[in-house]
Amino acid sequence: MTWRVSITTKMLSIVALTFIAIAVIVSVSCVAFSRFTVTVQNIYEHGVVDLSVVSRFALDVEVQRGLAGRAPSELNLESQGKYQADFMARSAVIDQNLASLRKGGLDPEQNIS
Repeated sequence: MTWRVSITTKMLSIVALTFIAIAVIVSVSCVAFSRFTVTVQNIYEHGVVDLSVVSRFALDVEVQRGLAGRAPSELNLESQGKYQADFMARSAVIDQNLASLRKGGLDPEQNIS
């Protein structure tokens, strides 16, 4: 018993297989694109945003270091009071930035080299 398949059936099966292959490729591409988008958003949030917080933190520490070095040499008590107030304000900003880093998952105390 021979099973004869017409050319039309062969062509339709090839077209159907091609259509199925294209549908699979498109669906895999959509899934990959959605995962890529989530990954890029994660990189942005933990790379760029945390980097800006760390940069502000480093700047505040440098300013605070300058204030700490300048205050003992100042003889005017009013100027010393201004330096102390500015130092305390910078300390509050530094604490706020540290809390922001810890909230975002980056703990600077663990990453100090």
